[in-house]
Amino acid sequence: MRVIKLISIWLFLLLQLSALAQVAPNKYVIYFTDKDQTPYSIDAPEEFLTQRALDRRMNAGISIDSTDLPVDPVYLDSIETTGAEVIYKSNWFNFAVVIANEVDILTIEDFGFVSGVSKRNNKVSYADLKNKFAEEMNSIKSTTATYEEVQEQINVDNLHNLGYRGAGVRIAVIDAGFTGFDVAEEFQHLYTDGRLIATRNVATNSSIYSSHTHGTSVSSIMCGDLGNTYKGVATDAEYILIRSETGATEYIEEEFAWVAAAEYADSLGADIINSSLGYTTFDWSDQNHTYDDLDGNTAIISRAAGMAFNKGILVFTSAGNLGNDDWYYVSVPADQPDILTIGSVDIEGNKSGFSSVGLPEQTYKPDVSACGDNAPFLSAGEVYNGSGTSFSSPLVAGAAACLWQTNPEKTNAEIAAAIRASASLYPDGNQQIGYGIPDFALAMSILNDSSNIPSDPDRAEFLSAYRIGNQLSLQVYSPVESAVEIRIYDLNGKSIYAQNVILQPMTVNPIRLNHSFVQSENQIILVNLNGKLFNETKKVSLF
Repeated sequence: MRVIKLISIWLFLLLQLSALAQVAPNKYVIYFTDKDQTPYSIDAPEEFLTQRALDRRMNAGISIDSTDLPVDPVYLDSIETTGAEVIYKSNWFNFAVVIANEVDILTIEDFGFVSGVSKRNNKVSYADLKNKFAEEMNSIKSTTATYEEVQEQINVDNLHNLGYRGAGVRIAVIDAGFTGFDVAEEFQHLYTDGRLIATRNVATNSSIYSSHTHGTSVSSIMCGDLGNTYKGVATDAEYILIRSETGATEYIEEEFAWVAAAEYADSLGADIINSSLGYTTFDWSDQNHTYDDLDGNTAIISRAAGMAFNKGILVFTSAGNLGNDDWYYVSVPADQPDILTIGSVDIEGNKSGFSSVGLPEQTYKPDVSACGDNAPFLSAGEVYNGSGTSFSSPLVAGAAACLWQTNPEKTNAEIAAAIRASASLYPDGNQQIGYGIPDFALAMSILNDSSNIPSDPDRAEFLSAYRIGNQLSLQVYSPVESAVEIRIYDLNGKSIYAQNVILQPMTVNPIRLNHSFVQSENQIILVNLNGKLFNETKKVSLF
C-alpha cells in the first residue's frame, strides 16, 4: 500500500510539472498581479527613465503611466529566494523571465503576487540546428547595386545633399549579434564621436560582439562609413546596439527577450528602433504561430512593438523572407498595424520573390518596400551584396532618421504617415509591396507642408506644387471629401496631362502625378485644379 501511495504522489507531482511551461529550455515567464507596492512613482519618472526618454514623450504629448513603472523589486527578490535566476523583466507587461528547475517553478506559482506562469508547450524533436539567416548572409562581393543606387531609389540622397544624415536622432538596433562591429573600420567614427550610446545583450550573458554578424551587416547599411567606397544612409545618427536573438536556436522566449530589448531602447530615449527579426515557427512546434495570430495584438512581440510606437518610438521591422515558402505571409511583429513593415524590391523596383506578403485583410502590410535584393552592405571593410528584407528595413529606418532631422518637432506618427504618403502607389497599395517605394524628398515636403492647413479650416486651398526628380507632386487641403480634376498646361495653353483624384477631408492631401516630365517640355507649366471647391492655377518651374 505504501508503494502505491508513493507512486500516486509521484504521478501527481509529474502531472503538476507537465502543466508548467518552458518558453525555452529551463526558462519560464512569470507574470505578476500588480505593482501596488513598487517604490517608484509616475510622479518621479526620472528615477526609471532618462531625460531624453521623457523629452520624447513630452514632444509627442504622451503621458507616463503604470506600464512605465518598474516591476516591483520585492517580487523579483522573492522569486530569486527559490533558487531561480531572473534574467530580464518587462515593465510594460509586468513579467520576468527566469532560469529555474520545475520544482522551483511550482513554489513560485504559489506566491500570491504571481498571476501565472507561461503555459505548457510540449517538447518535440526537431531538426539539426540551422542558421536562420543563412540565405541573407550568403553574400558575394559587390558586383550589383551600389549604395548610391539603393539610396537614390528612395530619394534620400536629396536629404543628404541638404546636409541631413540623421544628426540628433537616436536609433536602437535590435538584432542577433554584432560580431566584429567593435573592430571594423567602418564603425570607428561612432566610437570617435561618442555616438555609440550603449550596448546590451538580452539573449545571453556574453558580449554583443560575438556569436553572429547579422546585426553588424544590418547596422552597416545605416552607419557604416568608408568614405567614397561606402557611406551608410544615416551616418550622423546615434546608435544603441541590443542583442535579443540567439540565431542558432528558435524558441518563443526570443519574443520575450525582444520586449526587454525594446524597453531598454525606450528607457534610453531611442527615437527609432530597427529590428530585422521576425518569428513564425519554432524548434518546439507547439509554440508555432498560426495565421490567426497575425492580428497585431496576439504575439507578445507584436504587442510590444505597438507599445513602443505608443511610447513615441518609430519602429521598423522587416516583412520576412518567406515569400517563396509554404508560409509566405509576414512574420511577427510585422503584423502590427502602427509600425512600419518593410518589404523588398530589386533595384528596378520589382518585388523580390522572397519578400513576405501581407494577409488579404491587412491594409497594408508591408507598409512600403525598398531595395533588399542584392543589396550592398559592409563586412570587415569590404562591400558585399546580400538579399533579404533584413537589408531593406535598415535602409528605410536610416532614411527616416534623416527625415526626422529635417523636422525634429514632428512625432513618430507624423513621420510614419509622411513615409507612407510619399510612396509610389499611395493612396492605393497591395499586399506585395504595400504602398510602394517611399520618396524621402517628397516625405520632407509633406512634413513641411503639413502645418499649412488654412487658418479657415472650412476653406479648400491649393497649397503648393513642386518637382521631385522628373515627377510633379502637389499639396492640397480640402475641408470635405471632394473630387477634383488636375490638368497640366504648357505656357501656350496646350494640355499636357490630366488626372482625377478624390481628396480626403480635413487634411493636407499629398498627390503625386502619374506623369514623367522630360527635359524637352517647357521649363514653366501651369497646374490647374478644378472641382466643386476649386478653380485655381499655379505656375511651376520644372527644371
